[in-house]
Amino acid sequence: MDPYYKKYISAIQDPLIKLLQKIAVTDDDIGIVHEAFHLLEAYTEGPYEILEKNMNSIPEEYKPTALYYDKYMQ
Repeated sequence: MDPYYKKYISAIQDPLIKLLQKIAVTDDDIGIVHEAFHLLEAYTEGPYEILEKNMNSIPEEYKPTALYYDKYMQ
């Protein structure tokens, strides 16, 4: 997703953002959840509807980040 690598993903950007959100609320591996949040934060903009609708499924350590997204990225 990093533009430095000159890989233009505009054709798949929306499905990728949805996938990252789904990973953030469903995966049990905290490292994978961390990477999903990192990619969302670094390379995308909200709104993040899947995160908003599934706030109770987000690991506790990422809830402050998700709440920030919910408040400021819409």
